[in-house]
Amino acid sequence: MRSLGGEAREFASGPAFLASDVVSRTGCLICDLQMPEMDGLEVLAEMEARSLHIPTVLVTAFVSARASERARASTALCLLEKPIDAQELEGWLARALGYG
Repeated sequence: MRSLGGEAREFASGPAFLASDVVSRTGCLICDLQMPEMDGLEVLAEMEARSLHIPTVLVTAFVSARASERARASTALCLLEKPIDAQELEGWLARALGYG
């Protein structure tokens, strides 16, 4: 994010992000697919329910056919496997922010 001139914020959980005051100002989101409390797809569903259209990059350390299928069926831009290639992530962030 910083390499694209943006500000990065970190949240402990999906609910923490959704309850924050920055949600409405978020240009894009990087969200782990597997998290306690609320997984990345649940975060996407809640954003959609609130009419929040935030371009989202999902990441996971545990890619499976089911995870890939679920990510493709969601509004996520992509699903990246950890460890994440910095250039690939930067490319997706540029697309999310309208630079690419």
